[in-house]
Amino acid sequence: MKKNNSAASLRILLLTIVILLSVAMVGGFFFASNWLSNSASESKTKSYTTVSSNLDTSEIINLQEDVFSHRIASVNATNLIMSKKSFETKTHQDLNKYATDIGISITNFSLTQKPSYMTTDVPVSGVEPQFISITLENPVGFAKLFQFIQAIESNTPKMKLTSINMDSVSRQNDSVSVKPIIIEVYTD
Repeated sequence: MKKNNSAASLRILLLTIVILLSVAMVGGFFFASNWLSNSASESKTKSYTTVSSNLDTSEIINLQEDVFSHRIASVNATNLIMSKKSFETKTHQDLNKYATDIGISITNFSLTQKPSYMTTDVPVSGVEPQFISITLENPVGFAKLFQFIQAIESNTPKMKLTSINMDSVSRQNDSVSVKPIIIEVYTD
C-alpha cells in the first residue's frame, strides 16, 4: 500500500510542479511583454522629444505640411500606373469614352509589341510598359483627332501616344486618314 500511496503522491506533486511552472511562464511572458511595450513607448517619446525640442513651432508645422504634400504626391504617382490584370479593360473603356465624347469611332483595339524604332528607356522599378494599337474609322476631322490625342495624353492612369501616321484626304481640307495608333500604357 505504501508504494501505491507513494506513486500517487509523486504524480500529484509532479502535476502541481508542472502547473506552477506553467503559471510562472505565462506570468513571466506577460510581464516581459508589458515591460518591452513600455520601454519601446518611452524610447519613441524620448526620440520625438529630442527632435522636437530642437525645433520651434513653425518648423514643426512646416514639416507636417511637407509630409502631407508628399503624401498627396505619392497617391498621385500611384494613380499614374494601372494594374496589369485590368489595364486592357480600363484602357479600352477610357479610349471608347473619349472617342464617343469627341464623335469619332474606334474600329479595332488590340495589344501589340513595342515598336522597333523606339529606344529603350531606363526601366523604372515595378513599372512595365504595355502597348496597345487602335484603329480609327477614317476619315477623321483634324480638330477631333487633336482633341482625342489631348484626351489620351492627359488621361490618368497615364497613356502615351508613341506612334501616329496620317495622310491628307483629297477634297476634305479639315480631315485626315489615320493609320493605326500605338499607345503606351504603364502597369505594375
